[in-house]
Amino acid sequence: MISSNLIILIHGKWSHPNTPLLRILEKTLKEKNYIIEKPNMPWSRTRQYDQTYEDALQDLSKKIEQYKKNGIKKIILIGHSVGANAAIAYQTYIGDADAIVAITPGHVPYLMCKRDKRHEYTVKKAEDNIKRNKNKKPIEFIDLNCGNRKKFIVSADIFYSYFNPTGLGHMPETVKKFKKSIPLLYIEGSTDFIHTGPEHVFLKAPQHALNTYVLTSGNHMTTPEVSSKIIVEWLNFLSN
Repeated sequence: MISSNLIILIHGKWSHPNTPLLRILEKTLKEKNYIIEKPNMPWSRTRQYDQTYEDALQDLSKKIEQYKKNGIKKIILIGHSVGANAAIAYQTYIGDADAIVAITPGHVPYLMCKRDKRHEYTVKKAEDNIKRNKNKKPIEFIDLNCGNRKKFIVSADIFYSYFNPTGLGHMPETVKKFKKSIPLLYIEGSTDFIHTGPEHVFLKAPQHALNTYVLTSGNHMTTPEVSSKIIVEWLNFLSN
């Protein structure tokens, strides 16, 4: 029997919808008859930041609205790395998800500014361009992903939407502003160099009886696979 619940599986930075990092998790979910949607997000290897964060979340909302018209009852966002950041941002910016699974949440704009003065200057330059109505002024920047560096050139408004240190990507604040309280499964890997513990983001989310924090044995790349069974068990509990 096909589930009436839809899972939006949101890939990480410079990745793609069919990433092998989420393959085992997707297989495990399909075995439980969940409907899976795998959008190609603006931070993918093919799109390379071609849309603002806000517009990306609006597009996700349109997909969800169409599924609901077709009879889907619950929407569950499962995101990995910056995909987890996006799931959290979605619930603040749009707010119609029914549950979130955040796997090794990543993309930390304020830390990028704090650690790199050149990046901080680039953020300020983008902000100044936006204030002067030069939203489409090109911005060249170096993005970081698990120790790797990559150069991008995008418009000021697109860059600022993702890298504003107090914007939608700033999870410690965004998670406080969910439009409604929903169950949150927050998973970190004990060997992931960016894991911060429950206090940094998870405990700031609106209270819900099903909120759960899990520290697995995985790293940033292996945690989706390591935690697949945990996620399915939590989702089963959610549907009871």
